[in-house]
Amino acid sequence: MFGYVIANLEGLTQAQKDRYKGCYCGLCRVLKQRHGFSGRLTLTYDMTFLVLLLSALYEADEVRGMEVCPAHPLRKHFYWQTRYTEYAADMNVVLAYNNCRDDWQDDGSALKYWEAEAQPCAHAGRANAPRSSSAWRSFPPSSRPTPATRMPRRIALAA
Repeated sequence: MFGYVIANLEGLTQAQKDRYKGCYCGLCRVLKQRHGFSGRLTLTYDMTFLVLLLSALYEADEVRGMEVCPAHPLRKHFYWQTRYTEYAADMNVVLAYNNCRDDWQDDGSALKYWEAEAQPCAHAGRANAPRSSSAWRSFPPSSRPTPATRMPRRIALAA
């Protein structure tokens, strides 16, 4: 269940909407800084919620700014980030990687396998958040075949 959190923007005031969008932009900015452009492609609202939650619970200091980015090239927009934004960025790429791997194991889609393996940022995310990402590896092994035995034959031969 990754990628299912969406804010109900109709129920928010304009100030709350601006804060939410600023958090989303701050997370996107940190993903770019820590994991490059491919890291930005993994951006989800799930981790935006995590940043909002952790920042509110622990009242972290905020870094605020205005900047232009590929998603908003015509004008500067507001962003904010806290120390929890970096953690959420690392976990975002780890979760995106594991989500692709899980989809591949469930569906047997070679596209999902290569999508997961093409995310170099996932390896950096696991290195930056070793304790959290090791939790993924601590689950008991499933009865699913390993990636090498599950790959379509023509791909396995090419590798």
